Amino acid sequence: MGNLKNTAYESLPFYFLGFQNHVEDIDGYKPGGYHPVHLGDTFPSRDNPSRWVTLKIVIADLSSDNGESAILQWLSTRPRDHPGAKHIVQVHDPFQIQGPNGTHQVLVMDVMLGLAYLHQEAVVHGDIHFGNIGFKIPGIDQYTEVEMYRLTREPKLIPVIPHYHSVPSDSLPKYLVAVLETTHFVPEVFAKILKDQLTVEIIDFGNAFRLKDGRPLKHPDMPRIICPPELTFYKLSDGQVKDEWGLSSDVWSVACTIWKITFSDVMFAEGGDDDNRLIYETMKLVGPLRERWKPYWNSKYFEDTDGNLTIDPDAVWKERCPTENDGDATDGVVTVVDLLRDMLCWEPMARPRAADLLLHPWFAT
Repeated sequence: MGNLKNTAYESLPFYFLGFQNHVEDIDGYKPGGYHPVHLGDTFPSRDNPSRWVTLKIVIADLSSDNGESAILQWLSTRPRDHPGAKHIVQVHDPFQIQGPNGTHQVLVMDVMLGLAYLHQEAVVHGDIHFGNIGFKIPGIDQYTEVEMYRLTREPKLIPVIPHYHSVPSDSLPKYLVAVLETTHFVPEVFAKILKDQLTVEIIDFGNAFRLKDGRPLKHPDMPRIICPPELTFYKLSDGQVKDEWGLSSDVWSVACTIWKITFSDVMFAEGGDDDNRLIYETMKLVGPLRERWKPYWNSKYFEDTDGNLTIDPDAVWKERCPTENDGDATDGVVTVVDLLRDMLCWEPMARPRAADLLLHPWFAT
């Protein structure tokens, strides 16, 4: 019977999992996993209670050795004279809470320049994508809790109803809360504060590490669509190829993120969950694969009947880029494509440094 219960628990044992793309994974609510939180919950903190902050409750199994907290607290001791320092989320007085799924560390945070600052401090972020870039709203502390609810509209709640009595209810929240749609927030609030400068911040340092400390994870937990090829082949070769996870890996991920933000599209969308397909889609934009990686890539599914691969990056870039009515790309599109093609280089050491990328014309537009 015990095995039947475990099988039931592992097979999505819930009646309704609506808005799946807008909420956290419900399977993460288990011993050692997420802490269940509900609207109105309060937490003890030594921090200033008169301002809005973000609380990040770390997974219980990761709380005892949380590299994110260590990196952010170390960065807080570093000189802040670099103009990119303000683009890195700051952490204040972490604390711990005890819940049904274990002991969790809680980080209290203020909600290409920031990357340049990180790399100057020899810190690899390791997970830069659209979801890990936020913005800090000037003057937000003036709003009360009631006003914030009004400005952001009523939150969407998704009830959590187990199929089976065997699912440990203490580990689960009563409901999930959908991600806040800031598009409703923008017109009313930003009209009053656009005279102030919004600050874009790099957040989520769960994969981050200092170069001098070495690589903390064998396989980093990052979306496949932003994963640089040196990490993909490190995984495909089971560690046989050289470990090249470093500052230049962030440059690759940022290129994928710039494409997403600029064109509202995923750069390597057809890669899906298949690493071989992802490598092929990358080749179509970047060019032929490097010799040292070929033994770990299965090309047979992508070759023609003669066993050849047709790779023409110039044609693919032209096909992917938006054009005007006359069929030509705008100057802005040409400029950003020039930037991305520099950043998306197979060889990690051949990619531009973050500080050098800031000199590219696209960042002046």
